[in-house]
Amino acid sequence: MSDLFGLTLSQGGLMNLLQRAQGRFRSGREKAVSTLRRAAVVASDETGVRIEGSNALHWVFHAADAVVHTASPTRGTVVVRQMMDGHRPVVWISDRYTAQQGHAAEHQTCLAHLARDVAYVVEASDDSVPWRLRLWLQSVFALAERVTTLATSTRAAKRRSLDRQLGAILVTSSRCDLTRDLQAKIGRARG
Repeated sequence: MSDLFGLTLSQGGLMNLLQRAQGRFRSGREKAVSTLRRAAVVASDETGVRIEGSNALHWVFHAADAVVHTASPTRGTVVVRQMMDGHRPVVWISDRYTAQQGHAAEHQTCLAHLARDVAYVVEASDDSVPWRLRLWLQSVFALAERVTTLATSTRAAKRRSLDRQLGAILVTSSRCDLTRDLQAKIGRARG
């Protein structure tokens, strides 16, 4: 508010403003939650925030036509259950945190989380396996960009090829603890 309008607001003033405006957003939020609860694919993540001086979590749920943000004092699965209200999408995309598991028929590990982990090990070690994983992830992302334009048989062939490549990378021996931990994490995500 200071940069845009030259206004200085106290935290209390900001909270009062948000409380007064809350009603204007209610119908849009309800529509987004309703859309989310019908979606075939849902992605979610959570991150720590401070609310009124206490640790809490900011959750984000995303579907093709809706994004819903919610705050909670817990990182537990109860947040997902409350948000989804019994709806089980076909695919759930998230990190491998336990509270994010078992909410859909299929689970897709968030590739951005894995890419972040790979980037860390590339920077922290001189092992070749993380570099191979980085190149493999680049191929996965390239395929994802074209997935809707490829024939079903082409997608299947590329997926089999990527799966074989990943299998070879995951069984490559390494003396680096970080690399072995990364291989184990990706192996668990693969299963």
